[in-house]
Amino acid sequence: MFFGKKKPKDSQESASGETPASIQPNPAKADPWFRHADNAKDSLQNAYALKLFASGLSFDNTRLDLVESILSCAILHRDQGGKSAPSSEKKEIEGMGPYGKFASAYYAWLRDLGNIKVALEFMRQALAFDSMAWANHHANTIFKMHLSGKTSKKGWVELMRLCGEANNWDLAQQAGAKARELDPSDGDLDTEMKNLAASRAMTEGGYTEAAGNEGGFRKMIKDADKQKELQEEETLAGGAETAAAPLERARQAYEADPADTNAVAKLLQLLRRVGDS
Repeated sequence: MFFGKKKPKDSQESASGETPASIQPNPAKADPWFRHADNAKDSLQNAYALKLFASGLSFDNTRLDLVESILSCAILHRDQGGKSAPSSEKKEIEGMGPYGKFASAYYAWLRDLGNIKVALEFMRQALAFDSMAWANHHANTIFKMHLSGKTSKKGWVELMRLCGEANNWDLAQQAGAKARELDPSDGDLDTEMKNLAASRAMTEGGYTEAAGNEGGFRKMIKDADKQKELQEEETLAGGAETAAAPLERARQAYEADPADTNAVAKLLQLLRRVGDS
């Protein structure tokens, strides 16, 4: 979780009025729905099968073993020109079991696989209702969807935050880097990416390591700064305006120690790039 980041408003309670911490999977109620879903899938009733799968998931969100069967059904539905889910069906699933909002959002995406907004809403609800495993399983697919579509800084930032909440650190950092490419001057984004690195370090045990050496927490924050510096250097081809930040850092490093050959070489390299642009 990012420092100071609020949980989604839907995370406070389920459709049945229970808090996510108090609700428990109910396989006895879920399993009949899953059996009916398998039968419908075998009969090539893909849209109906997806609704049945989602109905079962509203009671039991632990059945990640079904994901490939569910996804293959969704792909068939898409390839056959299937329509998106009716609002009445989404509302019906939402009100069924304690994981109804997660299941309904998942159902909406399964019926409309190419819709990035619906995919992100699925991730939000999965994280809000103790279904992180589902968000993580599909995170890479959703990242690729965003990569192949019309991208925006706002969309990448949202995906970065969702992947961060899911502890999918690599994808979160990649999404943050994509957002930074679109707006290198966003200081708030820089801070958020440092918080992301800090969260990763503490989650993976790096904070303890940092107490005694240069690794862990400090190293990941340092790496975040280094990544920003490298990305800024890559913008040098864009001209003098985009070159200002890395060039100024190089000049300061040289002035601090003119005898440092690395600092001299770095400054000359950046000046040469600006001169060529």
